[in-house]
Amino acid sequence: MPRADNTQAWLALILAPGLGPQRVAGLSDQLASLADWTQLSNDQLRRCGLTRPQIDALHRPDRDALERALNWLDAPDHFLITLDDELYPPLLKQIPDPPLALFLAGRPELLVYPQLAIVGSRNATAGGLEHARDFAGTITRAGFGITSGLAAGVDSSAHQGCLDAGGLTIAVTGTGPDEIYPARNKALAHKI
Repeated sequence: MPRADNTQAWLALILAPGLGPQRVAGLSDQLASLADWTQLSNDQLRRCGLTRPQIDALHRPDRDALERALNWLDAPDHFLITLDDELYPPLLKQIPDPPLALFLAGRPELLVYPQLAIVGSRNATAGGLEHARDFAGTITRAGFGITSGLAAGVDSSAHQGCLDAGGLTIAVTGTGPDEIYPARNKALAHKI
């Protein structure tokens, strides 16, 4: 999947401060794609509800953050899945404030694969961990992928149960795909 020409426009949107759902909705109403903001004048952007600092940030995104993101995206199997992308998870798109884009390491087509989320305590009992692993394996053998958060405890057990059953699992992380937390889950993250 080659990088789209509008990657920098999307990254500028992601990096701009304070672009919440109302302001993004103002842009969405005017554009076929949010990345088309580059075709609007500053006056048009203001009429869409953007402030002067936000407009300035769009035109001059943080260079260091932009370079880090572009360098990360240059690595094999690294992707930016935007709201416009056909692989953006359809149910995620229906929440009141969906992320503008997802940074993905791995196989983008898994985002639209039938899946079930399993999350739970980081300090689960041994029995709870076993139940999470067994439940994930059973769900996997029924033809579903498992989505969890790669956290210690139930999340890790669910991912491992899915992998043990030969399934497909997705780790949704709060730190982004370039930083594994907790660090002890690096080997599990690599398997995923």
